[in-house]
Amino acid sequence: MALVGGYVYVTTRPGSRVFYRDQQSQQQSIQEPDSKDTAQSVLSALSVALVEQNESGEFGSAEFTDDQQQTKLMLVVAGETQGERQALLHKGMCDQPGDTVQLLAKLESGISETVLPISLEELLSQLPMSVVVQDPSHTTVACGELVQ
Repeated sequence: MALVGGYVYVTTRPGSRVFYRDQQSQQQSIQEPDSKDTAQSVLSALSVALVEQNESGEFGSAEFTDDQQQTKLMLVVAGETQGERQALLHKGMCDQPGDTVQLLAKLESGISETVLPISLEELLSQLPMSVVVQDPSHTTVACGELVQ
C-alpha cells in the first residue's frame, strides 16, 4: 500500500487494482499512511478497474464517492461497446457473482451514474462485491472487484 498524489494504491489480487482517494492529502511523495486521520480520509472515494470479460473488448472504471450517508457511483465503459448495457452491483467476485445488491443506472454513451442509499464505509463493510456490466443477453462484458 502506498500514498501517491492523493491516492492510496492497493493491489488486492492479480489483475485487480483499487485506488482510495485521500481528499485531505496534498502530498506527492510515496509514503505509508500512518495516522488514524489518513486511514479515515481514504474512505472518501475509491476507483475500481472494470476488466474486459468474455472477449467483449470493453473495459472501464467505477468511481465510488462518499456523500454523507449515501454513495455516488459513476461508471465509465469504453472499448468496443455496442448496444445497450446494464450494470449491477453484486455480492461476491467476478468469476462467481452472488446476489444482486443494487441494479445500477443503464449506461448511456458509456456512462452510468447511480446514488446508493448507504455510506461508502457501510458499503465497504459488506465486501467482497463486484460491479458487473452486461449486454442485453445478460452476458458479462466487463467486471471489477471490491475486496478487503
